[in-house]
Amino acid sequence: MLLTVGFALGFLLLKLFQPIPLKVNSFISGNILTANSLDIQVTSIALIACIITLLAYSKQIIFACLNETCMQASGYNLRKTDFIILIMITVTVVIVMPAVGSVLSISLIVGPASAAIKLSSSIWQTVIFAPILGIIAGTLGLYSSIYLGLSSGGMITVFSAIVYIVCVIIYHAKNMIIKFIQAKRDVTQMA
Repeated sequence: MLLTVGFALGFLLLKLFQPIPLKVNSFISGNILTANSLDIQVTSIALIACIITLLAYSKQIIFACLNETCMQASGYNLRKTDFIILIMITVTVVIVMPAVGSVLSISLIVGPASAAIKLSSSIWQTVIFAPILGIIAGTLGLYSSIYLGLSSGGMITVFSAIVYIVCVIIYHAKNMIIKFIQAKRDVTQMA
């Protein structure tokens, strides 16, 4: 609901301030092809800061994400940890917005992380796989947008969804194979 109200308010303000030359589509879908060297430097600094923060507060962040009540009972400062998580998410969304836009930025953040969860057996594997899957989705989306002449932000998000779907298929196929092997082993042991 809040997203819809925000868009409606944005379009209303756009009509009220018609002389200002704003392109609403650039806010919605973004364009990574307009990134310059300053954008890359800012992104690199933000990435390094997030990695350092993640390494420094990994125990608290994981604890907060898994069980807030237990974290508080253990004496950790939940407000501080929530603030750190919120800042890292905010920085990520702000950095990603010029590339894929405001709406698509959430899917680019959530897509690779959700896909990584399907391939991982631990939180640390998820932390490693998510950026790799994001890079794959970004690269495929960028090249396909150039080749097809479509929005780079939209294509990156489409490939983020495709990567997620492929990982879900791999996850289910792996589980089916494991169940089949276990069933075969159980039958062999019974004989």
